[in-house]
Amino acid sequence: MVVDFSEDILETCRSLVLDEDYANQNNYVLVVHSAKGGSGKSTIALNLALQYASKGLQTVVLDLAMYGSIGAMLKMPHRGRGLAAIITLLEEDEHAIRSWKFGEHLRRAIVSHPLQGGKLDVLVAATPVKMDKLSLDSVETIIEVLKAHGYQMIIVDTSSEISARCIGALNKATKILLAVTPDMTCAWNTVQLQDIFKSIMVEREKVVLVGNRVGEGLGLKLEELGELIGIDFAAEIPEDYRLVQALANQGTPLIFRDGNAVSLALKELANFFYPIYTQQQLRGKSGSFISDFLRKRVR
Repeated sequence: MVVDFSEDILETCRSLVLDEDYANQNNYVLVVHSAKGGSGKSTIALNLALQYASKGLQTVVLDLAMYGSIGAMLKMPHRGRGLAAIITLLEEDEHAIRSWKFGEHLRRAIVSHPLQGGKLDVLVAATPVKMDKLSLDSVETIIEVLKAHGYQMIIVDTSSEISARCIGALNKATKILLAVTPDMTCAWNTVQLQDIFKSIMVEREKVVLVGNRVGEGLGLKLEELGELIGIDFAAEIPEDYRLVQALANQGTPLIFRDGNAVSLALKELANFFYPIYTQQQLRGKSGSFISDFLRKRVR
């Protein structure tokens, strides 16, 4: 069974604003995607979300990956919650989304990760079988309800395949971060992805390329990949496999381990989409390529 919704249901959902002030509040939906699995998009999505949440922005991660790992990365207990609870609810009653109570069901499904001075909310992924039941319209509806709850930053992690739930997230995106690793397979897949984006009418202006695991001696340069793909890279995250894997095994986000190039790159990347740091906080760096690109292209 695929949970689907008509336009009138979506309109009902969009009207479920919990506070009049929220209706006038900007919501930034950042969809993190890649044309190839194993590109590090979940790590990027989580570290961006943690930065926004730690700076006081009301932030939620929506894990739409088939084999979602955000909950595991944060070591969050979530049995009976997350998207599993929402999908089960809609399987039992597909009209539940019509009710004003749906917003409360969604709120109860969210798991919170405490942070110093705040928290990060997460809608963890369900099992692959259940995730496959999320339709385009159901994902759009969930994002609209999250907006109604007043989330300023909605970070969406996706799988590499273009599924109905992925298209739903792309449709609602403010910006789409495409993570590209410096290998020909990922680059070629990303070239083909541009054709898919055209066919589903994803606006090119929404797409931002980010090079991940970039290092010397890999045989490919970002400039070459950008020419092949047809879009310039906005940022690059350096390769440091040992550090990234060690911290992941400990459940420690990269951004909380200062003094390394990966952490700094992720902080600059967070600023690229939504300015939360001053140049002094970014270790006195000024006039970086990301900052220049931000002023010209973002928002």
